[in-house]
Amino acid sequence: MNNFVLILFAATLMVFGCSEQENKPEDKQEIVDHNASNANSNISQAAAVAKDDSQAKPKREVSIHDGDVTLNKGKKWQSNTQIKALISEIQSKIDAYKSSANFDRDVAVRELKQYVQKLISNAKLAGESQNQFYNWTTKYMRSIVKLSEASTQEQMNVVLSEIDNNLNEYNQKFE
Repeated sequence: MNNFVLILFAATLMVFGCSEQENKPEDKQEIVDHNASNANSNISQAAAVAKDDSQAKPKREVSIHDGDVTLNKGKKWQSNTQIKALISEIQSKIDAYKSSANFDRDVAVRELKQYVQKLISNAKLAGESQNQFYNWTTKYMRSIVKLSEASTQEQMNVVLSEIDNNLNEYNQKFE
């Protein structure tokens, strides 16, 4: 439903904004279109990574704001117990991978991708909390992609530390 509303909103902007577009620089219209579909793009990317669908590609480039999680006027964003439990499970997995000298990278990537799917399906948050959670999830997904591309144990350990930092950021920005 939210996707439909966002698409309807973007289409309305394009239809009613076309008459004024001749007087505006093209860049401004692209920014409006991009901002209107930003949340939809995050969800599409999350679904593609969660399903490991190599054919699915986002329609737009990731905006510079994707992955940047801010506090809510100096306070943590609201989360829910399901997400908190999943974050704790992910942390346990990362700790286990880090303590193992020769963990199977492919198994780790598969397991961490499964958590993306679970996180997204449990992301029933309100308003800006959900947007900020999707920003965090985008950063987490990028780390999983890096892990899948790591070819040495040293590279994998660096990415595991990055994922560990992502989890710490979640705990600092969400309650």
